[in-house]
Amino acid sequence: MNISLEGKRLLVTGSTRGPGLCVAELAVECGISAVVITGRNADRGQEIARRLSSSKAQIIFVQADLAEAEAPTTAWRLARKSAA
Repeated sequence: MNISLEGKRLLVTGSTRGPGLCVAELAVECGISAVVITGRNADRGQEIARRLSSSKAQIIFVQADLAEAEAPTTAWRLARKSAA
């Protein structure tokens, strides 16, 4: 089965290191048009966003601690505003 990811958006939580970072990098390689990355460390998140932005994908970093109940919804709202 061949699934095209081009033109899709993806929210990757915990994406400033480890498995989340790997998923964000893979998403960019697979042609996803916008990748929203989240993490608690703003400096690291901005650096990852800059590095991944050298590709065709739009990379949006949202500083978020997903231990907070509203964080996922807030992250997605902020990302949608940024991508508009």
